[in-house]
Amino acid sequence: MSDCTVRGFADNLVVTSADRADPNDVSRDIVFRDCRILDAWSTTWPYAGQGLYLESADGVTVDGCLFDRNG
Repeated sequence: MSDCTVRGFADNLVVTSADRADPNDVSRDIVFRDCRILDAWSTTWPYAGQGLYLESADGVTVDGCLFDRNG
């Protein structure tokens, strides 16, 4: 993913495996470059939102991204 803007969701970007119960099922070689990840929010207490959530991911690159006002 490159040169994009994601704004205003509870979880702006989420990367997980297809089968979270299988430890061998891993998302691989994910790249975020020059993205703007902004204003993640949630009205469900105590959860405040997040800009990026990673689970079961290997080889993640975040390069030149702006994260602002997430959570």
